[in-house]
Amino acid sequence: MSASDEQPFPDAEQWLTARGVRREPIGVGLPGPDADRADPAREQRPSGASRGGLELEVARAVAYARRATAQAPKSEARLQQALRRRGYAPAAIEVALQRCRERGIVDDRAFAEGLVGEGRRRGHAPRRIRVTLERRGIAEEAIQIALAAIGDTDPEAAAYAVAHKRAAELQGVDTEVAYRRLLGYLARRGYHEALARKVARQALFNDRERTTQR
Repeated sequence: MSASDEQPFPDAEQWLTARGVRREPIGVGLPGPDADRADPAREQRPSGASRGGLELEVARAVAYARRATAQAPKSEARLQQALRRRGYAPAAIEVALQRCRERGIVDDRAFAEGLVGEGRRRGHAPRRIRVTLERRGIAEEAIQIALAAIGDTDPEAAAYAVAHKRAAELQGVDTEVAYRRLLGYLARRGYHEALARKVARQALFNDRERTTQR
């Protein structure tokens, strides 16, 4: 009987077995148990699409930084925290901050200098100014450079100028009450207690003496 005369097998397994085909799974590249694991070599070689995705995220992060700093200056540390909270990837944040520095969107040194000037106008002592800069997240190097600009200022003269101005605003207030208020005013601006007491007494005395001589 020729092969063409053979009756067809109703069962495929019997038909295959009769022809010497063993019953084994056919490898067709079906997903195995580890198929969802990323290839380390592939992870180290980002595709053009992934690089494009990173670049898009960086651009969005820079745009956000520009909007955020347009409202009010921010230190690099605070901007980094804001980007993290918004879910940007660490790699995108790193590149975005570098571009922000290059474009002047964030500048800790300039920010620190501005805050130092503002603090001095308000009569704040260097110690109080440092606390302000640290709370704003400014880098230590930028803080030191900014504070060095006022390092030659006589602390007693600066404290007395603040006390003298405040004493003039306390005219008509009982001397003892005025002294306590003046002392607290200087303390809140970061002046040490001994210096605050010294200049407060002198400023109050000078103001009251000048008033009585009129």
